[in-house]
Amino acid sequence: MAGSERTITMSTHTSGEWRLHPSYGENEVGRVFDQYGVPGWEYLDVPIAAGETLIGCASARRAPNPGWPRVTDWEECRANARLMIAAPVMLAALESLVHADDPLCKCPACKVGKPAIAKARGENDKGERHE
Repeated sequence: MAGSERTITMSTHTSGEWRLHPSYGENEVGRVFDQYGVPGWEYLDVPIAAGETLIGCASARRAPNPGWPRVTDWEECRANARLMIAAPVMLAALESLVHADDPLCKCPACKVGKPAIAKARGENDKGERHE
């Protein structure tokens, strides 16, 4: 599926405050060893939760033979997790700024905000759901 973009349809996102999952420890970098005890690769998974429910994860991997493209920087991985955690709050803030009752409004907030909101909802710019 290289070069193509998958579309995921969303009805609503998981409610509640998004945060780091309670199981996450700030410096929990894991290491995988081969059958001879030689370090193979390292990983960092930053779990995202709503309440106690795991809802997502930001991940980074460092490997001698990288395979597929991925995040390899631990700080970038943590920054991605912070962005995911902030997503519901940012969506609500953006929804409060746009003029949803005026589909033709071209003010700066609507020009940028409406397409971003549609993307977050899994819709196109006409409000139609992606299939």
